[in-house]
Amino acid sequence: MGTFIGCIGDSKIFEDKREAVMQDVKKLLEAGGMMSLEKVKIFDREICLLASIHEKTSDGFSQGEKLVYILPDYNFFDEDSFPDMGLEATKLRFFSDKVGWRRINSIASAFHMLESLYSSDVIPDLRESNRYPDDIIAWINSVLGKEELGLIYYDWWEAYERIRKISKKMCQVHTYAHEIDPDFRDMRRFYRSGDLTDLDGILSYFTVKFGFDNALTELFKRVRMSDAFKERYIRLYALCHETFDSILSKHTDLDEAAIKDTAMYVINSAKVDLNLGDDKEDVVKMLIVFRSLPLPVIVKFFAERLNIDFWEFWDSDVDKDEWNKRKIVDIPTESDTLSTCEYLNIEPKNMFMWLEEDEVEDIAVLVEEFRQWGKELEELEKDTELPSSDKAIESIVITLADLATSYRNERGYGIYMFKETFYDMIAHSSDRRWMAAFELLKKLSNDNKERFLEESKGENVFDPKEFCEPKWMIIRYLMLLNYPSLRKKYLDF
Repeated sequence: MGTFIGCIGDSKIFEDKREAVMQDVKKLLEAGGMMSLEKVKIFDREICLLASIHEKTSDGFSQGEKLVYILPDYNFFDEDSFPDMGLEATKLRFFSDKVGWRRINSIASAFHMLESLYSSDVIPDLRESNRYPDDIIAWINSVLGKEELGLIYYDWWEAYERIRKISKKMCQVHTYAHEIDPDFRDMRRFYRSGDLTDLDGILSYFTVKFGFDNALTELFKRVRMSDAFKERYIRLYALCHETFDSILSKHTDLDEAAIKDTAMYVINSAKVDLNLGDDKEDVVKMLIVFRSLPLPVIVKFFAERLNIDFWEFWDSDVDKDEWNKRKIVDIPTESDTLSTCEYLNIEPKNMFMWLEEDEVEDIAVLVEEFRQWGKELEELEKDTELPSSDKAIESIVITLADLATSYRNERGYGIYMFKETFYDMIAHSSDRRWMAAFELLKKLSNDNKERFLEESKGENVFDPKEFCEPKWMIIRYLMLLNYPSLRKKYLDF
Protein backbone atom coordinates (compact mmCIF):
# COMPACT_ATOMS: atom_id res chain seq x y z
CA MET A 1 0.00 0.00 0.00
CA GLY A 2 1.12 3.55 -0.56
CA THR A 3 1.80 6.02 -3.34
CA PHE A 4 4.81 5.30 -5.53
CA ILE A 5 6.46 7.07 -8.45
CA GLY A 6 9.38 5.72 -10.43
CA CYS A 7 10.41 4.75 -13.93
CA ILE A 8 9.32 1.88 -16.14
CA GLY A 9 12.31 0.14 -17.68
CA ASP A 10 15.97 -0.46 -16.87
CA SER A 11 17.64 2.88 -16.32
CA LYS A 12 21.10 3.10 -17.88
CA ILE A 13 22.98 6.37 -17.60
CA PHE A 14 26.38 6.63 -19.25
CA GLU A 15 29.47 7.50 -17.21
CA ASP A 16 30.19 10.65 -19.21
CA LYS A 17 26.94 12.14 -17.88
CA ARG A 18 27.87 11.62 -14.21
CA GLU A 19 28.75 15.20 -13.28
CA ALA A 20 25.79 16.68 -15.17
CA VAL A 21 23.37 14.19 -13.55
CA MET A 22 24.66 14.84 -10.04
CA GLN A 23 24.50 18.62 -10.46
CA ASP A 24 21.01 18.56 -11.95
CA VAL A 25 19.67 16.19 -9.29
CA LYS A 26 20.98 18.35 -6.43
CA LYS A 27 19.72 21.54 -8.04
CA LEU A 28 16.25 20.10 -8.69
CA LEU A 29 15.85 18.60 -5.21
CA GLU A 30 17.09 21.77 -3.50
CA ALA A 31 14.69 23.89 -5.58
CA GLY A 32 11.88 21.73 -4.20
CA GLY A 33 12.93 22.41 -0.60
CA MET A 34 14.76 19.14 -0.04
CA MET A 35 17.35 19.37 2.75
CA SER A 36 19.20 17.36 5.34
CA LEU A 37 18.49 17.53 9.08
CA GLU A 38 21.89 17.49 10.74
CA LYS A 39 22.18 16.61 14.43
CA VAL A 40 24.66 18.55 16.57
CA LYS A 41 25.44 17.98 20.27
CA ILE A 42 26.57 20.99 22.32
CA PHE A 43 26.48 21.39 26.13
CA ASP A 44 24.97 17.89 26.38
CA ARG A 45 22.00 19.00 24.28
CA GLU A 46 21.26 17.62 20.85
CA ILE A 47 19.74 19.97 18.32
CA CYS A 48 18.89 19.63 14.62
CA LEU A 49 20.07 22.08 12.00
CA LEU A 50 18.89 22.53 8.43
CA ALA A 51 21.69 21.74 6.03
CA SER A 52 21.95 21.63 2.27
CA ILE A 53 21.91 18.24 0.59
CA HIS A 54 25.30 16.61 0.82
CA GLU A 55 26.84 13.39 -0.39
CA LYS A 56 26.90 10.39 1.91
CA THR A 57 29.10 7.31 1.57
CA SER A 58 28.27 3.76 2.59
CA ASP A 59 29.61 0.27 1.98
CA GLY A 60 28.39 -1.49 -1.14
CA PHE A 61 27.47 -5.13 -1.60
CA SER A 62 30.91 -6.12 -2.88
CA GLN A 63 33.95 -6.20 -0.58
CA GLY A 64 35.68 -2.85 -0.53
CA GLU A 65 32.96 -1.20 -2.61
CA LYS A 66 31.92 2.32 -1.61
CA LEU A 67 28.64 3.86 -2.73
CA VAL A 68 28.09 7.61 -2.82
CA TYR A 69 24.54 8.86 -2.24
CA ILE A 70 22.80 12.18 -2.75
CA LEU A 71 20.18 11.58 -0.09
CA PRO A 72 18.10 14.38 1.46
CA ASP A 73 15.88 13.51 4.41
CA TYR A 74 13.63 16.52 5.02
CA ASN A 75 11.33 18.78 3.02
CA PHE A 76 11.34 22.39 4.16
CA PHE A 77 7.90 23.26 2.78
CA ASP A 78 6.09 20.11 3.88
CA GLU A 79 7.90 20.24 7.27
CA ASP A 80 8.28 16.50 7.09
CA SER A 81 10.74 13.72 6.50
CA PHE A 82 9.95 10.97 4.02
CA PRO A 83 11.10 7.52 2.94
CA ASP A 84 14.27 7.28 0.88
CA MET A 85 14.53 9.27 -2.32
CA GLY A 86 17.82 10.11 -3.91
CA LEU A 87 20.60 9.23 -6.31
CA GLU A 88 23.18 6.53 -5.79
CA ALA A 89 25.91 8.43 -7.59
CA THR A 90 28.45 5.63 -7.95
CA LYS A 91 26.22 3.63 -10.27
CA LEU A 92 23.92 6.54 -11.18
CA ARG A 93 20.83 4.80 -9.81
CA PHE A 94 17.72 6.86 -9.02
CA PHE A 95 15.44 5.53 -6.28
CA SER A 96 12.44 6.54 -4.21
CA ASP A 97 10.00 4.93 -1.80
CA LYS A 98 6.45 5.96 -0.87
CA VAL A 99 5.89 9.62 -1.71
CA GLY A 100 2.35 10.38 -0.55
CA TRP A 101 0.23 13.11 -2.13
CA ARG A 102 1.83 16.31 -0.86
CA ARG A 103 4.72 18.32 -2.36
CA ILE A 104 7.13 15.41 -2.15
CA ASN A 105 4.94 13.69 -4.76
CA SER A 106 5.45 16.59 -7.19
CA ILE A 107 9.18 16.62 -6.48
CA ALA A 108 9.48 12.85 -6.97
CA SER A 109 7.59 13.19 -10.27
CA ALA A 110 10.16 15.70 -11.52
CA PHE A 111 13.02 13.63 -10.07
CA HIS A 112 12.04 10.56 -12.09
CA MET A 113 11.16 12.63 -15.16
CA LEU A 114 14.76 13.88 -15.01
CA GLU A 115 15.94 10.26 -14.78
CA SER A 116 14.06 9.43 -17.98
CA LEU A 117 15.65 12.38 -19.74
CA TYR A 118 19.12 11.09 -18.96
CA SER A 119 18.43 7.40 -19.52
CA SER A 120 17.47 5.35 -22.56
CA ASP A 121 14.60 2.86 -22.59
CA VAL A 122 12.72 4.20 -19.58
CA ILE A 123 9.57 6.21 -19.15
CA PRO A 124 8.54 7.96 -15.91
CA ASP A 125 5.73 6.06 -14.19
CA LEU A 126 3.37 8.91 -13.34
CA ARG A 127 0.23 6.86 -12.66
CA GLU A 128 0.18 8.04 -9.03
CA SER A 129 1.61 11.50 -9.62
CA ASN A 130 -0.31 14.61 -8.59
CA ARG A 131 1.08 16.41 -11.65
CA TYR A 132 0.71 16.01 -15.41
CA PRO A 133 3.80 15.81 -17.67
CA ASP A 134 3.35 19.35 -19.04
CA ASP A 135 3.74 20.89 -15.59
CA ILE A 136 6.60 18.62 -14.57
CA ILE A 137 8.65 19.43 -17.67
CA ALA A 138 7.86 23.15 -17.31
CA TRP A 139 9.18 23.17 -13.72
CA ILE A 140 12.34 21.26 -14.68
CA ASN A 141 12.90 23.78 -17.47
CA SER A 142 12.44 26.62 -14.98
CA VAL A 143 14.89 25.18 -12.44
CA LEU A 144 17.58 23.82 -14.76
CA GLY A 145 17.16 26.19 -17.68
CA LYS A 146 17.21 23.34 -20.18
CA GLU A 147 15.40 23.90 -23.45
CA GLU A 148 16.11 20.40 -24.73
CA LEU A 149 13.86 18.67 -22.22
CA GLY A 150 11.34 17.49 -24.75
CA LEU A 151 10.47 13.98 -23.60
CA ILE A 152 6.81 14.67 -23.17
CA TYR A 153 4.21 12.83 -25.13
CA TYR A 154 2.04 14.84 -27.48
CA ASP A 155 0.76 11.60 -29.00
CA TRP A 156 -1.46 9.38 -26.87
CA TRP A 157 -0.64 6.30 -28.94
CA GLU A 158 3.12 6.90 -28.77
CA ALA A 159 2.95 6.97 -24.98
CA TYR A 160 0.88 3.77 -24.81
CA GLU A 161 3.09 1.92 -27.28
CA ARG A 162 6.29 2.83 -25.47
CA ILE A 163 4.93 1.86 -22.05
CA ARG A 164 3.91 -1.57 -23.36
CA LYS A 165 7.21 -2.18 -25.13
CA ILE A 166 9.42 -1.15 -22.21
CA SER A 167 7.41 -3.17 -19.68
CA LYS A 168 7.51 -6.22 -21.98
CA LYS A 169 11.27 -5.89 -22.26
CA MET A 170 11.47 -5.72 -18.46
CA CYS A 171 9.54 -8.98 -18.21
CA GLN A 172 12.06 -10.69 -20.47
CA VAL A 173 14.95 -9.55 -18.27
CA HIS A 174 13.50 -9.69 -14.74
CA THR A 175 11.36 -12.47 -13.30
CA TYR A 176 9.76 -10.07 -10.80
CA ALA A 177 8.50 -7.68 -13.50
CA HIS A 178 5.02 -7.74 -14.99
CA GLU A 179 3.59 -6.21 -18.14
CA ILE A 180 1.98 -2.84 -17.63
CA ASP A 181 -1.20 -2.16 -19.56
CA PRO A 182 -2.33 1.23 -18.19
CA ASP A 183 -6.01 1.97 -17.88
CA PHE A 184 -7.61 5.18 -19.17
CA ARG A 185 -7.14 7.13 -15.92
CA ASP A 186 -3.47 6.13 -15.76
CA MET A 187 -2.90 7.00 -19.41
CA ARG A 188 -3.94 10.58 -18.74
CA ARG A 189 -0.97 10.86 -16.36
CA PHE A 190 1.43 9.96 -19.17
CA TYR A 191 0.03 12.41 -21.70
CA ARG A 192 0.53 16.20 -21.69
CA SER A 193 -1.94 17.78 -19.30
CA GLY A 194 -4.31 14.82 -19.42
CA ASP A 195 -6.39 16.51 -22.11
CA LEU A 196 -8.38 14.63 -24.75
CA THR A 197 -7.43 16.51 -27.91
CA ASP A 198 -5.53 13.64 -29.57
CA LEU A 199 -8.61 11.72 -30.78
CA ASP A 200 -6.65 9.50 -33.17
CA GLY A 201 -4.39 8.42 -30.34
CA ILE A 202 -7.28 7.82 -27.97
CA LEU A 203 -9.20 5.79 -30.58
CA SER A 204 -6.07 3.72 -31.18
CA TYR A 205 -5.59 3.11 -27.45
CA PHE A 206 -9.18 1.99 -26.85
CA THR A 207 -9.26 -0.23 -29.94
CA VAL A 208 -6.01 -2.04 -29.16
CA LYS A 209 -6.75 -2.37 -25.45
CA PHE A 210 -10.40 -3.43 -25.59
CA GLY A 211 -10.69 -4.97 -29.05
CA PHE A 212 -12.15 -3.60 -32.27
CA ASP A 213 -15.79 -4.40 -31.52
CA ASN A 214 -15.69 -3.17 -27.90
CA ALA A 215 -13.58 -0.06 -28.36
CA LEU A 216 -16.31 2.51 -28.97
CA THR A 217 -18.52 1.20 -26.17
CA GLU A 218 -15.63 1.53 -23.71
CA LEU A 219 -14.64 4.93 -25.10
CA PHE A 220 -18.15 6.39 -24.81
CA LYS A 221 -18.40 5.16 -21.21
CA ARG A 222 -15.39 7.24 -20.23
CA VAL A 223 -15.37 10.23 -22.56
CA ARG A 224 -18.26 12.53 -23.31
CA MET A 225 -18.68 12.80 -27.08
CA SER A 226 -21.20 14.56 -29.29
CA ASP A 227 -23.89 12.45 -30.97
CA ALA A 228 -22.48 13.39 -34.38
CA PHE A 229 -19.06 12.09 -33.37
CA LYS A 230 -20.51 8.86 -32.01
CA GLU A 231 -22.60 8.24 -35.14
CA ARG A 232 -19.64 8.88 -37.45
CA TYR A 233 -17.32 6.40 -35.76
CA ILE A 234 -19.96 3.76 -35.15
CA ARG A 235 -20.66 3.86 -38.89
CA LEU A 236 -16.95 3.78 -39.82
CA TYR A 237 -16.25 0.78 -37.56
CA ALA A 238 -19.27 -1.05 -39.04
CA LEU A 239 -18.10 -0.30 -42.60
CA CYS A 240 -14.77 -1.94 -41.85
CA HIS A 241 -16.55 -5.26 -41.33
CA GLU A 242 -18.92 -4.72 -44.27
CA THR A 243 -16.26 -3.92 -46.87
CA PHE A 244 -13.92 -6.72 -45.78
CA ASP A 245 -16.74 -9.26 -45.60
CA SER A 246 -17.87 -8.21 -49.08
CA ILE A 247 -14.46 -9.15 -50.49
CA LEU A 248 -14.40 -12.49 -48.68
CA SER A 249 -17.91 -13.36 -49.90
CA LYS A 250 -16.99 -12.64 -53.56
CA HIS A 251 -13.64 -14.42 -53.42
CA THR A 252 -14.33 -17.60 -51.50
CA ASP A 253 -11.23 -19.22 -52.97
CA LEU A 254 -8.81 -16.87 -51.18
CA ASP A 255 -6.34 -18.73 -48.99
CA GLU A 256 -4.87 -17.34 -45.75
CA ALA A 257 -1.87 -15.77 -47.52
CA ALA A 258 -4.13 -13.96 -50.04
CA ILE A 259 -6.35 -12.64 -47.23
CA LYS A 260 -3.28 -11.32 -45.44
CA ASP A 261 -2.11 -9.68 -48.70
CA THR A 262 -5.47 -7.92 -48.87
CA ALA A 263 -4.97 -6.69 -45.31
CA MET A 264 -1.44 -5.51 -46.07
CA TYR A 265 -2.71 -3.70 -49.19
CA VAL A 266 -4.90 -1.56 -46.93
CA ILE A 267 -2.44 -1.25 -44.03
CA ASN A 268 0.56 -0.28 -46.10
CA SER A 269 -1.29 2.10 -48.42
CA ALA A 270 -1.59 -0.09 -51.53
CA LYS A 271 2.11 -1.07 -51.60
CA VAL A 272 1.29 -4.79 -51.92
CA ASP A 273 0.26 -6.60 -55.13
CA LEU A 274 -3.15 -8.28 -54.92
CA ASN A 275 -4.18 -11.46 -56.63
CA LEU A 276 -7.85 -10.57 -57.13
CA GLY A 277 -7.93 -10.31 -60.90
CA ASP A 278 -9.61 -7.19 -62.22
CA ASP A 279 -12.21 -7.00 -59.47
CA LYS A 280 -10.63 -4.47 -57.10
CA GLU A 281 -13.62 -2.16 -56.64
CA ASP A 282 -14.43 -3.50 -53.17
CA VAL A 283 -10.80 -3.24 -52.15
CA VAL A 284 -10.72 0.40 -53.19
CA LYS A 285 -13.91 1.01 -51.17
CA MET A 286 -12.31 -0.70 -48.18
CA LEU A 287 -9.17 1.39 -48.64
CA ILE A 288 -11.24 4.60 -48.57
CA VAL A 289 -13.04 3.49 -45.37
CA PHE A 290 -9.90 2.45 -43.55
CA ARG A 291 -7.97 5.55 -44.54
CA SER A 292 -10.48 7.47 -42.38
CA LEU A 293 -9.18 5.67 -39.28
CA PRO A 294 -5.87 5.71 -37.38
CA LEU A 295 -3.36 3.04 -38.41
CA PRO A 296 -3.37 1.14 -35.06
CA VAL A 297 -7.17 0.77 -35.42
CA ILE A 298 -6.76 -0.70 -38.90
CA VAL A 299 -4.02 -3.09 -37.77
CA LYS A 300 -6.08 -4.22 -34.77
CA PHE A 301 -9.05 -4.96 -37.04
CA PHE A 302 -6.99 -7.19 -39.32
CA ALA A 303 -5.07 -8.79 -36.44
CA GLU A 304 -8.39 -9.97 -35.00
CA ARG A 305 -9.77 -11.11 -38.36
CA LEU A 306 -6.55 -12.99 -39.16
CA ASN A 307 -6.28 -14.29 -35.58
CA ILE A 308 -2.75 -13.04 -35.04
CA ASP A 309 -1.13 -11.12 -32.18
CA PHE A 310 -1.51 -7.36 -32.63
CA TRP A 311 1.90 -6.36 -31.25
CA GLU A 312 3.81 -8.90 -33.34
CA PHE A 313 1.88 -7.77 -36.41
CA TRP A 314 2.45 -4.09 -35.58
CA ASP A 315 6.19 -4.50 -35.02
CA SER A 316 7.02 -6.77 -37.94
CA ASP A 317 4.71 -6.07 -40.91
CA VAL A 318 3.43 -2.52 -40.64
CA ASP A 319 4.95 0.37 -42.59
CA LYS A 320 4.50 3.31 -40.19
CA ASP A 321 6.09 6.03 -42.34
CA GLU A 322 2.86 6.92 -44.12
CA TRP A 323 0.97 6.94 -40.82
CA ASN A 324 3.51 9.26 -39.23
CA LYS A 325 3.15 11.68 -42.15
CA ARG A 326 -0.62 11.76 -41.70
CA LYS A 327 -0.55 12.50 -37.98
CA ILE A 328 -1.23 16.08 -37.01
CA VAL A 329 0.16 16.71 -33.55
CA ASP A 330 0.21 20.09 -31.86
CA ILE A 331 3.75 20.30 -30.46
CA PRO A 332 4.75 23.64 -28.90
CA THR A 333 7.74 25.31 -30.55
CA GLU A 334 9.02 26.70 -27.25
CA SER A 335 9.38 25.11 -23.83
CA ASP A 336 7.08 26.42 -21.11
CA THR A 337 8.37 27.20 -17.65
CA LEU A 338 6.62 27.01 -14.29
CA SER A 339 7.99 28.64 -11.15
CA THR A 340 8.49 26.70 -7.94
CA CYS A 341 5.80 28.83 -6.27
CA GLU A 342 3.29 27.72 -8.92
CA TYR A 343 4.46 24.12 -9.19
CA LEU A 344 4.48 23.45 -5.43
CA ASN A 345 1.64 25.87 -4.60
CA ILE A 346 3.59 28.03 -2.15
CA GLU A 347 3.18 31.72 -1.42
CA PRO A 348 6.37 33.56 -2.48
CA LYS A 349 6.75 35.06 1.00
CA ASN A 350 7.20 31.58 2.48
CA MET A 351 9.98 30.59 0.09
CA PHE A 352 11.77 33.90 -0.47
CA MET A 353 15.15 32.33 0.33
CA TRP A 354 14.84 30.56 -3.03
CA LEU A 355 14.17 33.84 -4.88
CA GLU A 356 16.46 36.51 -6.29
CA GLU A 357 16.76 39.68 -4.22
CA ASP A 358 14.87 41.82 -6.74
CA GLU A 359 12.00 39.31 -6.69
CA VAL A 360 11.85 39.53 -2.88
CA GLU A 361 11.73 43.32 -3.05
CA ASP A 362 8.49 43.04 -5.04
CA ILE A 363 6.69 41.26 -2.17
CA ALA A 364 5.32 44.23 -0.25
CA VAL A 365 4.06 42.30 2.78
CA LEU A 366 7.49 40.72 3.21
CA VAL A 367 9.39 43.99 2.91
CA GLU A 368 7.12 45.50 5.58
CA GLU A 369 7.82 42.53 7.86
CA PHE A 370 11.58 42.95 7.38
CA ARG A 371 11.38 46.64 8.21
CA GLN A 372 9.41 45.94 11.37
CA TRP A 373 12.06 43.45 12.51
CA GLY A 374 14.73 46.03 11.77
CA LYS A 375 13.01 48.53 14.08
CA GLU A 376 12.58 45.95 16.85
CA LEU A 377 16.23 44.99 16.48
CA GLU A 378 17.30 48.60 17.00
CA GLU A 379 15.38 48.76 20.30
CA LEU A 380 16.61 45.38 21.51
CA GLU A 381 20.24 46.20 20.75
CA LYS A 382 20.12 49.11 23.22
CA ASP A 383 19.23 46.77 26.10
CA THR A 384 21.18 43.69 25.03
CA GLU A 385 23.84 42.62 27.52
CA LEU A 386 26.72 40.51 26.33
CA PRO A 387 27.22 37.41 28.50
CA SER A 388 30.33 35.25 28.28
CA SER A 389 30.73 33.37 25.00
CA ASP A 390 29.90 29.99 26.63
CA LYS A 391 26.76 31.41 28.25
CA ALA A 392 25.65 32.96 24.97
CA ILE A 393 26.17 29.72 23.04
CA GLU A 394 24.38 27.69 25.71
CA SER A 395 21.43 30.12 25.57
CA ILE A 396 21.30 29.79 21.76
CA VAL A 397 21.26 25.99 21.99
CA ILE A 398 18.52 26.01 24.67
CA THR A 399 16.36 28.33 22.53
CA LEU A 400 16.81 26.19 19.41
CA ALA A 401 15.89 23.06 21.35
CA ASP A 402 12.75 24.85 22.58
CA LEU A 403 11.81 25.93 19.03
CA ALA A 404 12.11 22.32 17.88
CA THR A 405 9.72 21.06 20.58
CA SER A 406 7.31 23.94 21.24
CA TYR A 407 6.42 24.34 17.57
CA ARG A 408 6.15 20.67 16.63
CA ASN A 409 3.53 19.65 14.12
CA GLU A 410 1.63 16.38 14.33
CA ARG A 411 4.44 14.64 12.45
CA GLY A 412 6.87 15.70 15.17
CA TYR A 413 8.80 18.43 13.33
CA GLY A 414 9.36 21.89 14.79
CA ILE A 415 11.41 24.93 13.82
CA TYR A 416 15.08 24.53 12.94
CA MET A 417 17.83 27.07 12.33
CA PHE A 418 19.93 26.88 9.19
CA LYS A 419 23.36 25.41 9.75
CA GLU A 420 25.18 28.43 8.29
CA THR A 421 23.25 30.85 10.52
CA PHE A 422 23.94 28.78 13.63
CA TYR A 423 27.69 28.73 13.15
CA ASP A 424 27.70 32.42 12.21
CA MET A 425 25.77 33.23 15.37
CA ILE A 426 28.00 31.31 17.76
CA ALA A 427 31.08 32.74 16.00
CA HIS A 428 29.68 36.23 16.74
CA SER A 429 28.46 35.49 20.27
CA SER A 430 30.32 38.56 21.51
CA ASP A 431 28.83 40.82 18.81
CA ARG A 432 26.04 43.02 20.16
CA ARG A 433 24.11 43.17 16.88
CA TRP A 434 24.14 39.41 16.43
CA MET A 435 23.06 38.85 20.01
CA ALA A 436 20.25 41.40 19.57
CA ALA A 437 19.14 39.34 16.55
CA PHE A 438 19.14 36.28 18.82
CA GLU A 439 17.05 38.15 21.41
CA LEU A 440 14.54 39.01 18.68
CA LEU A 441 14.34 35.31 17.80
CA LYS A 442 13.53 34.50 21.46
CA LYS A 443 10.93 37.27 21.53
CA LEU A 444 9.20 36.01 18.38
CA SER A 445 9.18 32.50 19.82
CA ASN A 446 7.67 33.56 23.15
CA ASP A 447 5.10 35.89 21.55
CA ASN A 448 3.74 33.26 19.15
CA LYS A 449 3.56 30.06 21.22
CA GLU A 450 -0.04 30.42 22.41
CA ARG A 451 -1.21 31.55 19.00
CA PHE A 452 0.52 28.55 17.40
CA LEU A 453 -1.18 26.12 19.78
CA GLU A 454 -4.54 27.68 19.04
CA GLU A 455 -4.17 27.78 15.25
CA SER A 456 -2.70 24.29 14.96
CA LYS A 457 -5.58 22.64 16.85
CA GLY A 458 -7.27 19.87 14.91
CA GLU A 459 -4.17 19.16 12.86
CA ASN A 460 -3.54 15.49 12.19
CA VAL A 461 -1.01 13.42 10.30
CA PHE A 462 -3.35 12.85 7.37
CA ASP A 463 -4.62 16.43 7.11
CA PRO A 464 -1.75 18.67 8.22
CA LYS A 465 -2.20 22.41 8.56
CA GLU A 466 0.21 23.97 6.10
CA PHE A 467 2.18 27.18 6.67
CA CYS A 468 0.69 27.90 10.09
CA GLU A 469 1.38 31.66 10.30
CA PRO A 470 2.68 31.92 13.93
CA LYS A 471 5.24 29.23 13.11
CA TRP A 472 6.10 30.46 9.64
CA MET A 473 6.66 34.04 10.82
CA ILE A 474 9.58 32.67 12.86
CA ILE A 475 10.75 30.52 9.95
CA ARG A 476 10.73 33.59 7.71
CA TYR A 477 12.87 35.43 10.27
CA LEU A 478 15.35 32.54 10.21
CA MET A 479 15.35 32.66 6.40
CA LEU A 480 16.18 36.37 6.57
CA LEU A 481 19.11 35.65 8.92
CA ASN A 482 20.33 33.13 6.36
CA TYR A 483 20.08 35.54 3.40
CA PRO A 484 23.21 37.74 3.84
CA SER A 485 22.39 40.54 1.38
CA LEU A 486 18.82 40.99 2.66
CA ARG A 487 19.95 40.65 6.26
CA LYS A 488 22.49 43.44 5.68
CA LYS A 489 19.89 45.64 4.00
CA TYR A 490 17.09 45.30 6.56
CA LEU A 491 18.86 44.25 9.80
CA ASP A 492 22.14 46.08 9.18
CA PHE A 493 24.63 43.30 9.97
